[in-house]
Amino acid sequence: MRLAAAFLLLPLWACAGPTGSSGSSGSGVDPRAALEQEMSSEGIYPEHRPSRVTLKDHRSGVTIGLLNEALTNTSAYYSTPRAQLVYKVIPDLDMGALLKQLEEFGFFQAAFPNEARVPGARSTVQVERAGQTFTLAYTTESDQKLVDRVINCSSAIQYVYNKHQAFQVIENPQGMQYFEEANRNATPPRGAP
Repeated sequence: MRLAAAFLLLPLWACAGPTGSSGSSGSGVDPRAALEQEMSSEGIYPEHRPSRVTLKDHRSGVTIGLLNEALTNTSAYYSTPRAQLVYKVIPDLDMGALLKQLEEFGFFQAAFPNEARVPGARSTVQVERAGQTFTLAYTTESDQKLVDRVINCSSAIQYVYNKHQAFQVIENPQGMQYFEEANRNATPPRGAP
């Protein structure tokens, strides 16, 4: 798998901070604007259309996903209690970079233009952009080229997902019992008495 060089620079977005300034550098240069300009030289532009990217691993039952700021308000999303922590909200520029990377991996050429589940799918990648959904999945019967394409797209999604923090309010009717139970079930570190 080859990630575009500019795609790997996206963690620099965090340096720009939520207001677009990394402090009082006095240079008068807006770091967000500078980063957007740098990314545009690589063909990466902010995705201003509402977008959602979802990765489902059907074997483990794990689902992760990304929403862009054009789809939801970050503060409102994270302050709404949820039963499961699935999606993270990312800047429109990061979504643009991810979608460009998926395009380079051939996602949009191979994906089906619908959201139906592929029977027997092992892993599914879905992109919803401006109300249109594309689905790409592989099964045990898929050829290696499709398997590799889905794995590459999955890796790109995981990369962006892992690079962004999320402070989500979760529903926890168990209160402290949840944490006490998790602590009791934790495996002691190696060498511990």
